[in-house]
Amino acid sequence: MAESITENEGAFTLIFKARSQGLISESVYVTSELTPAQAYNAKGEMMNVGLNFIGKDGKAVQGFALYQNQPNPWGTETLIGFNLPAQMKAKVSIYDVTGKVLKVVERTFNKGYNAVTLNKGELPATGVMYYQLDAADFSDIKKMILLE
Repeated sequence: MAESITENEGAFTLIFKARSQGLISESVYVTSELTPAQAYNAKGEMMNVGLNFIGKDGKAVQGFALYQNQPNPWGTETLIGFNLPAQMKAKVSIYDVTGKVLKVVERTFNKGYNAVTLNKGELPATGVMYYQLDAADFSDIKKMILLE
């Protein structure tokens, strides 16, 4: 039986207990590896699936953040997660070690957590690569490894 919820109401809550030090926002992510990461509204239209992270103060994580891709190193598919303080246009660029641009994903993303999924077939190289997030006046870069 279908159940309706309001726009700002969550359908469920997950609570995690850390077994090692680190940021939960860099360890938990949504991927379509096993099942499609999809949600649908009452009209049957597909919507994005995202995660919101709540800090120790009980408030949602705000501001810009670029997270380490998961998994890393990767062989088939990886997910690059990032946080935006508002809905805005942003660009995720993938570079090889020489600085050559291999792929660019540019679009308007939602406020909060967003993610870009990369598949091995989309990139013409393997080995060490870099990915960069550019949004408004924010820019950050991280390293990833694509296995052969």
